[in-house]
Amino acid sequence: MEIRQLQCPNCGSAVSQQNPTSQTLICPSCHSHLAVKEFAPELLSKGRKAPRPLKPIELGSRATLHGTPFVVLGRVNYVGWDTSDTSDRWVWDEWMLGADDGRILWLSFDDEAGFVLYHKKRIKYPINPISGNAVQVDGGTSFRIHERYPAQIVGAEGELTWQAQPNDQVQMIEGAGMGRRYSIQYTPQELEMYEGIPLNEPDVATAFGDKKWANNIREGQDMKFVLRYAGAAAIIFAIIGAIIGVSVGLSGDTVTTETVQVSSANPAAIIPLELDNQRPVSVSMKMQNTLPTNTWAEVDVSMINPDGEEVDLFSKEYWHETGVDEDGSWDESDYNNSGQFVPASTGQHQLKVSYGERSGDVGTLTMEMEVKKNRFVQGWFWAYGGCAGVLGLLLLAAGSPKTAANMLQSFMEDDD
Repeated sequence: MEIRQLQCPNCGSAVSQQNPTSQTLICPSCHSHLAVKEFAPELLSKGRKAPRPLKPIELGSRATLHGTPFVVLGRVNYVGWDTSDTSDRWVWDEWMLGADDGRILWLSFDDEAGFVLYHKKRIKYPINPISGNAVQVDGGTSFRIHERYPAQIVGAEGELTWQAQPNDQVQMIEGAGMGRRYSIQYTPQELEMYEGIPLNEPDVATAFGDKKWANNIREGQDMKFVLRYAGAAAIIFAIIGAIIGVSVGLSGDTVTTETVQVSSANPAAIIPLELDNQRPVSVSMKMQNTLPTNTWAEVDVSMINPDGEEVDLFSKEYWHETGVDEDGSWDESDYNNSGQFVPASTGQHQLKVSYGERSGDVGTLTMEMEVKKNRFVQGWFWAYGGCAGVLGLLLLAAGSPKTAANMLQSFMEDDD
């Protein structure tokens, strides 16, 4: 119920007051912020229209909570940020709900925490807003602090219980314990604590009697379920593709396993091969000796076809490097290489292993060569698995953004 009607000192429009404890009124016409005085409101600042609410809760909307009808009297839109990275910002809404018996509740919503219904809590024990990991509340219990950050008012509408202006800053402390959420807001002038209960969005929509909102939630949940199911299926197919890719990597019939040596004096070695089809052939090369430190050597592999034509297949590089960095000394090497090709014809072939470019005289290279035929193209399965995995993550992100974000964060942390 309107308890009195005032006039905006900036534009002359009518501004109503419904809550007797309100200290700020926002003009619905020019959006100026007005301080409530005994006879006439006083202009605090010329404002701007508040951003649209994150959820379809408008001024004057009614909700029945804990058996008591409440009406939306005001709303504040905040933006918070990480002091270590000011580009990391997030927004949330807080709606002021008033009951006929004078009780005031605050309904908060942000994308991470969802809906929380807060009421003001008496501070009975000392609170250090700057440091400390826990805050004591009733009966000797306490809640854990999990986040501290600055925030500022982006915009507001309706009426508020304190004098507020756009761009006003406040320090926020967030915590949880005993199944409750806690929010401490403080400025150099005052400190207030609120205790809240998390609410599900469908329950909030039902409390406001908004059937359209409730139906949209149900449809959205159904679609998210489908997306999550499809995403999980795609991830499973990606895993299957990876398993097949590994299995394919072990496939094939061994044609020969030989040890060959190449050097400056003996620059090439020949391995005879009988190939009876034009299926992929793999060549695995494992060096049996070691290279001198900080050297490398390249091995060229070519094929001499039955008609005598020589065709270059691939080149692989072996290396041995050492050094010192901020973590100490390190020693790394690569003595295993492989390649794959498809023969152009059948019959008696010769696999030629040649001493290629190198960093100086690295001596003799002794290599164990394993040749397999009738291989499958492993890359197709890896590509299939990779595409299915990316599709699965995208579907999971669409169906459950928090889950996908947590998975990505865990992956990045593990990578670090």
